[in-house]
Amino acid sequence: MKPGLLRAICMLVLAASSVGGSAGDLINVTVHANESKSDGLPWDGCPSTFWDPPIPGKGLFGNIMYNPAEPNPPEMRLQVLSEDGSSVVHPNNTCNDTVKCEFENIAYSEEVMGFILMDVDAATPDLIEAVVLVPSKSPKWQARAQKMRERVEAQLPRFAMAEVNFCRGPRAPKKMKIEPIALDECESGVGCELGNSFWVVDKTDGTRDAWKW
Repeated sequence: MKPGLLRAICMLVLAASSVGGSAGDLINVTVHANESKSDGLPWDGCPSTFWDPPIPGKGLFGNIMYNPAEPNPPEMRLQVLSEDGSSVVHPNNTCNDTVKCEFENIAYSEEVMGFILMDVDAATPDLIEAVVLVPSKSPKWQARAQKMRERVEAQLPRFAMAEVNFCRGPRAPKKMKIEPIALDECESGVGCELGNSFWVVDKTDGTRDAWKW
């Protein structure tokens, strides 16, 4: 095989291994979602307290109320929006029934990016967090950050704003807030406490830990 062709194939493989953005640096995003939604309800299932009424004699006869859908942590997925207009969901689809997840090797090239962290449900997905990431919180990035904010806002109507169902009953719509964060303020050891989750954003060289099974 000719050296030039081999080099081109290697570059394509490297590009395919990253998510979003254009060629450049890579970042890892680690998220830790709150144990419940902002309104106090579990991410999935029915609240246990809803099925634990103060029935007289319950201590003798047990709780006759059976919860058909026990509360569970979210199934987290991360949508990545880049300034070139692309929008992709990170390939890590293993974060099921967990409040912590790592989304690795996201392509980054000193740009403004949008992130939508969601809990994927069979019916309607829930929004965990909406974020606009900027290289720094300086005036030079404000106009581009506002443009990305508009793109992220356009995605939010597809998420559950209010629910009326057997488990939850009617509840007021949750306020959707888009959090702006800078690349240098959410690094390991510091992180960023947002509305519904805690984020750590670090640059990485793309190497993988062989002991992360």
